[in-house]
Amino acid sequence: MAGKNAREVALDALTAWQAGGVWSARKLSDAIVRAGLDKRDSAFATYLCGGVLQSLLLLDYHIGRHSSIKLNKLETRVLCILRLGAFQLLFSDSIPESAAVNETVALCRGKDRRSAGFVNAVLRALASVDDPYDINEKDHIKRISIRYSHPEWICRELVEMVGPDRAEEVLAANNEAPPVTIQVNTLMKSSREVADALRDEGVDTAPHEIVPNCLNLQHTGAIDRLGAFRQGWFWVQDASSMLAVMALDPKPGERILDVCAAPGGKSFAAAVLSCGKAEITSLDISERKLKLVREGSERMGLGLRVGKADATVYDPEYDGKFDRIICDVPCSGLGIIRKKPDIRYMDRERADRLPELQLNILKNVSRYLKPGGLLLYSTCTWRDPENAGVVKRFLGENREFELEGFELPQPLGHIDTGMITLWPQNFHFDGFFICLMRKNNV
Repeated sequence: MAGKNAREVALDALTAWQAGGVWSARKLSDAIVRAGLDKRDSAFATYLCGGVLQSLLLLDYHIGRHSSIKLNKLETRVLCILRLGAFQLLFSDSIPESAAVNETVALCRGKDRRSAGFVNAVLRALASVDDPYDINEKDHIKRISIRYSHPEWICRELVEMVGPDRAEEVLAANNEAPPVTIQVNTLMKSSREVADALRDEGVDTAPHEIVPNCLNLQHTGAIDRLGAFRQGWFWVQDASSMLAVMALDPKPGERILDVCAAPGGKSFAAAVLSCGKAEITSLDISERKLKLVREGSERMGLGLRVGKADATVYDPEYDGKFDRIICDVPCSGLGIIRKKPDIRYMDRERADRLPELQLNILKNVSRYLKPGGLLLYSTCTWRDPENAGVVKRFLGENREFELEGFELPQPLGHIDTGMITLWPQNFHFDGFFICLMRKNNV
């Protein structure tokens, strides 16, 4: 791959994904390294891939209007070439039209050379589009699906859940650039001290609107190269995840279990919120991901007990041993689309299978809780079947559990229902679901 430019690296990554692979930012990073791209071109390749994934359906809409060949008849690589060119022409003001067209046509090499004339003609036509958001579609669901590049099933579920206006707010927020959010390790430093240290390293910081000891960053560069990070003064975690652990309210002296713990953010939060005086066990099924938990615990001096375990399989060693449990289950991830734009294209049937897995995990780990203990159930999605739907089924089968109200910072305040959905258009949150349950004495 050595010698490839940014557009070629982006094209290879997008073609592999379109051909049926799973999108991987790590694989893109590896490809960038193999190509020997400098910092500027690395950022450009990443920008192109993210832009195409974020606006895919809208790009296809415009390509389809100007193509003499139906999109499903195009070779995968040619379609991805067109998407790269369309994104540059329609949404990247910093790239001159001539460069967008010529450099994209130049991607038609080898067996794709015969498509160069066709690609050139389509891109020249796309260059005349005045308003890419002018969509000739009367059906509301189809129109917003194209406009915000979300599959129709997601748009339909959102509209049914929150209404058309709020649904569009969510879809629009999903296409905005998210902040890099960190949580301060207050066992070591204050927020002010961390902000000052980051400023000295050229990083701009701003306090989160409502979550204490939480900072939004700009101009970070590589996080792991920052001195404040290496010294263990913070970890990267969205504000919504911190709120989930705040709802659990871990206390010094307690035994706390975090299942599905990797990459470790909620375990770290529990350690800090309990003043470093709780015994925290962090489990995950992935040994590779557990490495991140161990490294974070060591870097920040948190002393977590880290181990490999399948959260669906009962372990009698843990039966009735914990005061509080964090159960952040695998989910559709539709609340973090702004960070992982490819998630929106997940298979609907796969999403619909998740509640069974989530319920099985919840039922299994609930056995590890002491009578009177608290169980946090959370996901990074807004889908009701994965959230309130799972909770309702669990409570129906486990009468010793009941919903427990909890406190969050203002303006959220007291959540007396025991559950809340956070939305990406509010306070720069990831979309997130938080539910707290108590196990009664039996």
